[in-house]
Amino acid sequence: MSRTQYESEADLANERSAAEIIEPAWKVRLSKLPKSYGADWIIEREGKCVGWGEFKKRNMRWGDYPTIMLSVRKVADLIGLADVHGKAIFFVGVEDGLYFTEINPIEQYEIEFGGRTCKTRDRGDIEPVVKIPITKFRKIPT
Repeated sequence: MSRTQYESEADLANERSAAEIIEPAWKVRLSKLPKSYGADWIIEREGKCVGWGEFKKRNMRWGDYPTIMLSVRKVADLIGLADVHGKAIFFVGVEDGLYFTEINPIEQYEIEFGGRTCKTRDRGDIEPVVKIPITKFRKIPT
């Protein structure tokens, strides 16, 4: 049995808002991918793929936590796509800005079994996650 998908209209609106900042700042086009891809966007410049993007909105201010969590499955999906071509980029929108980091396949990220432990929706919310230090992220100017 497949897991319920929780991507809401608000989530999609947050993605679109982030894309409106990223596209002109990086001179790229972000196109929404089908759910089966394991990433939110293909990133193109001048009609050619340059990478793959995953976006998460977090209800926090930058620096509230020393790390940002992302599902190990998402990291593996992004790395797999980048193995075909381009870079794997993780974008995080927070209350005070938009940040990004390149997912590096040789990075030895800290991993824990955790995830969405507050307001858990189902058993799938608790899973292996990587903890990426906020020092690995850069802010996208707005």
